Amino acid sequence: IVQEALDQACKGRTTIVIAHRLATIQNAHHIYVLHNGHVIEEGTHEILMSQEGSRYREMMKAQQREKTENDINEATSVIQREDDDQQQISQHPRCYSEKELEDGDK
Repeated sequence: IVQEALDQACKGRTTIVIAHRLATIQNAHHIYVLHNGHVIEEGTHEILMSQEGSRYREMMKAQQREKTENDINEATSVIQREDDDQQQISQHPRCYSEKELEDGDK
């Protein structure tokens, strides 16, 4: 949603975007990579990603790994919560009414 809004706001005008989250700028027509106040790389997302040893490429890979690790951690947490819920359910014995017990004997 944020990316769509940014793309729409930039349409038809020159826009300078400063971003730490590189996914925000990968649709840009031109990207400048700064280090210690100096431009060290420039190009499109595709060009910068195609360059072995590119600082941009390394930062993009690091952010993708971080996202993958976060997704795995989130999925693991969901599974753990489901396991905990299931364990709690199985630890609570069910109370049967006399009618249910009588019907169960039939």
